[in-house]
Amino acid sequence: MDSEQSIINNNNKTTDYKVWFITGASSGIGLQLALNLISQGYSVAGTSRHLSNIENKINSERFLPLEVDLVNEESVSNALKKTVEKFGRVDVIVNNAGQSILGALEEFSDSEIRDLFDSNLFGPLNVIRHSLKYLRVQKSGLIYNISSIAGFIGNAMTGGYSATKFALSGVSESLKEELKPFGIQVCSVNPGMVKTAILNKIMYPNEVIADYQSREMLNAFYKYRESINLPGTDADKLAKLLIDVSLETNIPAYLFCGVDANNTSKDKITKLTDTINKNEKRAGIDILESK
Repeated sequence: MDSEQSIINNNNKTTDYKVWFITGASSGIGLQLALNLISQGYSVAGTSRHLSNIENKINSERFLPLEVDLVNEESVSNALKKTVEKFGRVDVIVNNAGQSILGALEEFSDSEIRDLFDSNLFGPLNVIRHSLKYLRVQKSGLIYNISSIAGFIGNAMTGGYSATKFALSGVSESLKEELKPFGIQVCSVNPGMVKTAILNKIMYPNEVIADYQSREMLNAFYKYRESINLPGTDADKLAKLLIDVSLETNIPAYLFCGVDANNTSKDKITKLTDTINKNEKRAGIDILESK
């Protein structure tokens, strides 16, 4: 019997509420989700890169703050083990931690791209693989991968960020089918602009290529949004939505959150349908191998 199964069986605890494991729980969506869950009686393990960033954010016996390096498999494995040792099980995984760096793709260095993938894809993949050792044994569970509308629609100056989020959404879609036999649900959460601290601090690649005017373009966009008070997604409302959806028995593969995300996703689907129709007329069955 592997160690994960023995921990579950040896604790043999009964819980009225499910246990959530949230990465990046020290601020933004992760913190709001943890606060809402604790207030509703759930148990939560929340991670941060530094324990000092999270240990005093929530004062509750049902909250386990954890310092975790998500790119380090041993660190992730130990965090999940501590969660199950304290609460007896783990039911909902929320891959929320990540970073946003915006700019022209040519401006990114190789190391900047790789760091972005570490944070937004390879870290979550570590959490998924190690959490499945528990969820698969339980034959139940839910994995929320917090992607972005930029993981469904690409725009200028989001190429590096979109690459990571498209990958995370693609993983989610594949896993949803792969894990059905084990009773585990998977959902890619694709919000638009969320009102968190990340909106107030745009991060750029180190290199500047004047031809792209990437910084000017992005700063102008954010100032425009602010000037017309364009509504973003409220982190607290998003947290409540994730809790409500977690109670459903048939959770969708994609959860588009916010007016901007829903409108732009509909627009892309319309354009894709038009493209498919044109491709049918252009090529159709002519490209199929002759029998």
